[in-house]
Amino acid sequence: MRASSCDGYTQTLTVDTTLLTVGENLTFERRTRSTISESDNVRNLLIQTLQVDPTVPARDSAGNFTAQPRTNANNPLAALDFRNNEYNENRLVGNVFAELSFLPSLRVRSQLGFDLRNGNTYAFTPEYDISPSFRNVSPSTTQYSDFQSSLIWDNTLTFDKAFGSHDVEAVGGTTIETNYYRFINATTQGQPGNDPSLRYLGAGPEVVNIGGSLAESNLLSFFGRLNYNFSDRYLLTAVARYDGSSRFGANNRFAFFPSVSAAWRISEEPFFPDTELVTNLKLRAGWGQNGNQRIGDYPFAATIAGNQDYALNGQLAPGSAPLQSPNPNVKWEETTQTDVGLDAALFGDRLNLSAGFYNKVTSDLLVYLPPIPTSGLVSASPENAGEIRNRGWEFSADYSVTPAEDLTVRVGGNLTTLSNEVVSLAQSTDFVINSGNYRNGSITRTEPGHPVGAFYGYKTDGLFQTPEEVANANELSDEGPYQSADTAPGDIRFEDLNGDGQITQADQTFIGNPTPDFTYGFNLDVEYKGVSLSTLFQGVQGNDLFAAYKFYTVFNTAFNMSEAVKNRWTGPGTSTRMPRLTSSDPNQNSRISDFYVEDGSYLRLKNVRLGYSVPSRLLSSLGAGLDRARLYVSAKNLFTLTGYDGYTPEIGVNNSTLDRGIDRATYPQPRVYTVGINLGF
Repeated sequence: MRASSCDGYTQTLTVDTTLLTVGENLTFERRTRSTISESDNVRNLLIQTLQVDPTVPARDSAGNFTAQPRTNANNPLAALDFRNNEYNENRLVGNVFAELSFLPSLRVRSQLGFDLRNGNTYAFTPEYDISPSFRNVSPSTTQYSDFQSSLIWDNTLTFDKAFGSHDVEAVGGTTIETNYYRFINATTQGQPGNDPSLRYLGAGPEVVNIGGSLAESNLLSFFGRLNYNFSDRYLLTAVARYDGSSRFGANNRFAFFPSVSAAWRISEEPFFPDTELVTNLKLRAGWGQNGNQRIGDYPFAATIAGNQDYALNGQLAPGSAPLQSPNPNVKWEETTQTDVGLDAALFGDRLNLSAGFYNKVTSDLLVYLPPIPTSGLVSASPENAGEIRNRGWEFSADYSVTPAEDLTVRVGGNLTTLSNEVVSLAQSTDFVINSGNYRNGSITRTEPGHPVGAFYGYKTDGLFQTPEEVANANELSDEGPYQSADTAPGDIRFEDLNGDGQITQADQTFIGNPTPDFTYGFNLDVEYKGVSLSTLFQGVQGNDLFAAYKFYTVFNTAFNMSEAVKNRWTGPGTSTRMPRLTSSDPNQNSRISDFYVEDGSYLRLKNVRLGYSVPSRLLSSLGAGLDRARLYVSAKNLFTLTGYDGYTPEIGVNNSTLDRGIDRATYPQPRVYTVGINLGF
């Protein structure tokens, strides 16, 4: 893959006086990278790589790119070479602050933080002709430029004082946040050649597209926080926020979000025994609310969109029109979370344990509901409609021991469970959200009583093995065949869930859940004199993945196919899982079903590092002003244990949480080896 580069510069300055402290922190970063699509259904480079005939070289003896004589696939090496897509970004992130101390217990602070980013994308598609299905007769150039700024101004007044056994800290303040984004883009085509000197917008006589937009949003917050500590035994924190967002109308622009947490260190009570067995025991609980305003800009207003052309007197005339219904009553999405937990330290703090339960309920869910078909509108409108509940347990433990002189061993681990459920969604009881679109439709469905973004489709029940089995199934209904008039032995048999003797959309159901039962990790660190070894493992368990790429590698006979197809059905009893090979697929074996669903559990060695610190006495003998020297080797993503067939089980989210765990030939995590030396003078 083409390389990316990143150059950065960081500067920090702080000046202290008796009463006033001022400072700044600046980071400048420049990134340059070539981009390729990962989630695109067709142009995904890994999909193209899976489709090609492996016996055909990418180039011929003259060095020219070759076509695929026996498949309809594109040459992936040529596709990569033709994709001249470069993205450049300049980014400045930092803050400046001033803090004034009036009294030992009273101080005021003002801080301005900023994040300024300017990006430019340049793309040129050359003229090429590899095959009738892989050609471009007219070069084109696209340029895209955007600017984004985020400014956050915080002003706080802090009172911090101890009164005997009582420690009190009170903070009050305001936050003003402004966000600004604009972009312009244009595409022209018809450049007279592929020469680099012609790869500009002005060299293309035909304007394909010109566009641009601007968006702004603002956030105003008033907040207060109180921390109280009595003898390091009773701990209390209370927070109150009053947030206002320009993304909501005047009716619901502001909302109040309180929270409170408390802890009791039982081990500090006079009645608690002074023992090395239990050195710390703390019971904690918390309750709080926060808001979400991520719904886009101007959803409360009746915005007008351009480029809505219409027919006038037999001519195509430019026009503008509203595309969605405004909602002046849309308001903050609210999340309420309750936590309880217990922390303990045992054996002289060598063993630390923590356990907790959380219950998180998100109400007034911000969703976009489809317009009424007769309204003439085409875009979904924002609504507060729905409730989602997440709950689970969190556990962690770490143990440190020194079994021998100069030998230290530390081991730790954590585990988090998650139960996710849509409690309600909109006022209509039959309203659902379909997402995760692919070649055969939507893969996920969000519906009350089920997890968010669960896989939805048909259940399979093996394969038809004989003509008699097909005939018997077709006799189950007088309304028509069980699945298709052309269903044959070797085709997938789908389950008739409603019992009407036919396979229809009414037989679709939930077939998988991309949310894991639990995530976990553990680490092992060993140090002996100057040698150290550290490892970090990370894993998930109980989640499903939808291997969407199998649409091409199993069911599309126009391309190279998966090796698993060699075990396909070729006669009665030869296979109960892999269907027969057919170019027309009359049974729709490739429809969305649990055939694509696999267990996505995995355990990965995320990081391992071996280091050696040169003894100081040896450094002293070398001179040269060396204070320290350390050699190390490390590896990331060294191995993964999984039963998943794809390139990687770490699929993640594509665009939104409604599109999770769908593998469209996702790029695997790179395995990175590093050798280095750290020197100090």
